[in-house]
Amino acid sequence: MDFTIENDVLLGYEGADEYVTIPESVTAIGAYAFMNNECLKGVTIPDSVTSIGKLAFHQCSNLTSINIPEGVTRIEKMVFSKCSSLTQITLPSTVTSNAGQHHGYGVSAESGAEKEIGRAAERARKEKTSSPNK
Repeated sequence: MDFTIENDVLLGYEGADEYVTIPESVTAIGAYAFMNNECLKGVTIPDSVTSIGKLAFHQCSNLTSINIPEGVTRIEKMVFSKCSSLTQITLPSTVTSNAGQHHGYGVSAESGAEKEIGRAAERARKEKTSSPNK
């Protein structure tokens, strides 16, 4: 694979694969890591990843769905901006620092994923506020 990784942070991907599996050694997806990759349709993110940087998947126009694993606790703003084919995002309840929540993750209403993000964010908020350990 054509990854640039430094200190366990995925800084970039320059490949042309449609489906990519991020290595288990990665603990963070850096800002702009997959930006403008028009080949990408799907990404498998390992449980080792705890954060996703801003604009990480910006303008990945063929990305259709993504599953964010339970280990992720931070998602930055505009992560999925201009991902026009994105129709499904699965967010974990473990996200506690969520800049994207206030910026819509950059997903357009036309993509269909915006509603799923809103529902997932609302579920996470309700779980946190109803938790006896809040």
